[in-house]
Amino acid sequence: LDREEIDLATFPRSTRKIIENLAAGKPLIPIARTNVERETRIIKYRRATIEAAFDCGTIEASGRSGELCELELELKRGSLRGLLSLARDLPLGPDLGWSASSKGTR
Repeated sequence: LDREEIDLATFPRSTRKIIENLAAGKPLIPIARTNVERETRIIKYRRATIEAAFDCGTIEASGRSGELCELELELKRGSLRGLLSLARDLPLGPDLGWSASSKGTR
């Protein structure tokens, strides 16, 4: 978001109801902020069409800030086997490793 307040009317009705119930009438306030630049590419690998999203930026929460640089792979079409093969074939090392942590979890 580019602003502090969240417009619940922009959410689908079912999601909006869940958020309203969780908030219990209290205003929603930000607890973290991400500032990310994303670059995407479409990759054809084996029998899959995969979106590769390169995210670089920062995550800020509780007065702390951390750098973020990640590659996300999303299967757009085709075989899950192709996506998993691409992920397995990436050259892991000091600059590229596996993580299951989302930006929100961090």
